[in-house]
Amino acid sequence: MFLFTSCSEDDSTDKIEENAKESIIGNWIWIKAVNENGEMDFSDCPSTPSFNFYNNGDLVKQFCGNAKREGEYLVTGNILELQHDPNSNYNDVHLDRMRATIEKITAEEMILDLENGYLGYEGKTVKLYLEKVN
Repeated sequence: MFLFTSCSEDDSTDKIEENAKESIIGNWIWIKAVNENGEMDFSDCPSTPSFNFYNNGDLVKQFCGNAKREGEYLVTGNILELQHDPNSNYNDVHLDRMRATIEKITAEEMILDLENGYLGYEGKTVKLYLEKVN
């Protein structure tokens, strides 16, 4: 008698889905963002960009030293969606919404594959690498 077992790609996606809603809660700083042209430079930012996810679905985003923006997030499976407050005085429209595939999430790190257009890079894939700081 033979028994064959295998792990499929779906198994790893299932693990991401199970862990994402709980693991995402906390403060995440941006380690790097990469597109087809290479690593994007945030060295001129006065503060490290970050997302702070709360267990009630609220979030606070800090981007490159600009004012903190409040909003909401939703994790459905391995998809992360963010909506920032459009009434804030920060007018970067391309940062108001974000949709990303969560490629990896652990207690310490997260990799997001951002939907086309976020960060103003129309037509380019952007991967965002984050590290949890609390």
